[in-house]
Amino acid sequence: MLTSVRITSSDLTRALETAEVVGRRLGVPVLEDPRLREMALGSLEGLSYEETWRAAEEHDWSDLHLPVGGGESPAQVRSRMAAVLSEARADAARGIPVVLVTHGDAIRHAADVLRDPQKTGDWLEVPNGAVFLVEHGVTRVE
Repeated sequence: MLTSVRITSSDLTRALETAEVVGRRLGVPVLEDPRLREMALGSLEGLSYEETWRAAEEHDWSDLHLPVGGGESPAQVRSRMAAVLSEARADAARGIPVVLVTHGDAIRHAADVLRDPQKTGDWLEVPNGAVFLVEHGVTRVE
């Protein structure tokens, strides 16, 4: 049983259930952190996938501070993911492996922060159930 692993999850059901499976397997508790939630999409939440994509086509994605659907802006998501990653890096530097369980858009913004904290990168495809591994400065989606 590993005792020096930190598992932190979004407090939303799907991510939390996944984290709890990992936690049971490793024998460690899961910490909940609302900063790992999916991007808040305001009026777009509850729409079908197709409706959301149509609305997203009208959004000015070049403005990172413009809230999507009146919810969060990409800059806000990047900021909270950067804070979570900073804490995870501090634990990793002390030799504590960290597992973060979150959602697609949050992972995309985390990947951008890891690649270059000052700008957004190319779209990163993050399928459901994907594992985004960061190890010794190398990142990949599996």
